Amino acid sequence: IYAPFRLTFNTPIDSLIQQHIVFKEDTNILSPPKIEADGSDRKSVFLTYAWKEESQYSVMIPKGMFKDIFGNINDTNRAKVTIRQRKEYGNLSLKLNFKQVIQHGILQLLDEKEVVVKQQAVTGNTKITYEYLEPKRYKLKLIFDTNNNGKWDTGNYLQGIQPERTLY
Repeated sequence: IYAPFRLTFNTPIDSLIQQHIVFKEDTNILSPPKIEADGSDRKSVFLTYAWKEESQYSVMIPKGMFKDIFGNINDTNRAKVTIRQRKEYGNLSLKLNFKQVIQHGILQLLDEKEVVVKQQAVTGNTKITYEYLEPKRYKLKLIFDTNNNGKWDTGNYLQGIQPERTLY
């Protein structure tokens, strides 16, 4: 969790009013964290802060802080997160060596329920490190992204297009 805290929305965000967020460490009110929208699909917002070990943070996002592209605003939301000691997290280092050249690949780190924890593009032999992983079981999924759109495609039966190949 030493990475930015991610808020995900169903529809792309059009605007946000940053000054209304209430951010606390334990019971102390802090100045708001840095808030950045994800430029790729605008459905995620990242809260960046210098998190401290063994601290509890709470965030209160007031009604109307976020407005989506359809003019809808958010309701009031509250979230709490406790930061563990660094030694309670794990790191995973990978060295990928492919027998065949991969033009466009997507490597996903999945949890036990196959929820994507981390994802990144890969194009060939490379080294990847995942830091601050919670202690639990993970698996890797490689998607051969043949059309280079950044996601797995199911194919199209009527057009005779097969789903993109995956490898666990």
